[in-house]
Amino acid sequence: MYLSQDLQLAGFSLGLNQQFSHLESFSMNNFGVSVGLSLENFDIGLLYNFGIKNIKKTYAPSIFELYLTFDFSKFRRNTRGLYKRIQTDNYF
Repeated sequence: MYLSQDLQLAGFSLGLNQQFSHLESFSMNNFGVSVGLSLENFDIGLLYNFGIKNIKKTYAPSIFELYLTFDFSKFRRNTRGLYKRIQTDNYF
């Protein structure tokens, strides 16, 4: 089971996540924190998971993730600028 909670403030976000498993008993594998920033068409962020190690049950490594995603959708610009209406010209 993977749970995630995010607090989003305009283009900035803070988050917590948890990962649980049930092998012989219910246990928590990872606890993580994330930070993200949205700028125009780009999303930039980092995530760090702290592995909770119980050698007899599971091995959960610590994970550091840095990500960059972008959106090239031609309709994304419709919410920006002086005129907020659909414009599809100049995108071929």
